[in-house]
Order: sequence, then structure tokens, then C-alpha cells
Amino acid sequence: MEEKVTFYSDGIPLVGSIWIPDDYRKGERLPGVISVHGITVDYRIGGAKTGHQALQAQYLNKAGYIVLSFNFRGFGESGGERKTVTMMEEVSDLRNAITYLQQRPEI
Repeated sequence: MEEKVTFYSDGIPLVGSIWIPDDYRKGERLPGVISVHGITVDYRIGGAKTGHQALQAQYLNKAGYIVLSFNFRGFGESGGERKTVTMMEEVSDLRNAITYLQQRPEI
């Protein structure tokens, strides 16, 4: 099951999806994985159902993992200035993604 999510990094909204296994039972806690896009690529490239991140999430869901994939600031639907993202800003975004994932009750 895919759920669209938004969380914040340095006050900037980051948009992504969290994929939860179809057989997830409420109250259960599963391991989480974060899958990020490459340089200058939107995590949705290839489509919501058949893109690389979606296929990877489906595979990992079958193995019992919850998967978060998102766009770094400046990409896709995420906020931030376009084409000016630094490596340290991406590190900050990833750290905030980890914090967001840790706060989910399913993780």
C-alpha cells in the first residue's frame, strides 16, 4: 500500500511515498528502508507503479520492509530552490527522513 507523505527538512517540505506491505497488521512494527533518487532525478521517474523506486518498494515489501522514498529539496513536488542543492543539504534531508521514518508507529 502506497501512502503519499510530506515531512520537513530545515523548514522545507519534502514530498514522497511510504510503501507498507499489504499484509501489515495494525500495531505491528517492521524494519524500514529509505530509498533515494539519483542526481537530478525525481523519485517517481518511470511512473508511480512501474518506476524504479516503486518496483524496489514492492520487492522490499514482500520481504517484510516498509519503504520510504522521497524527493530531496529542489526536486519534484518537494519545496526548495531548483538546481541549487548541495551535498550537505541532501545529507540534512536524509537525516530528517530517518527521523520521520523512526517516528512512524509502523517502524
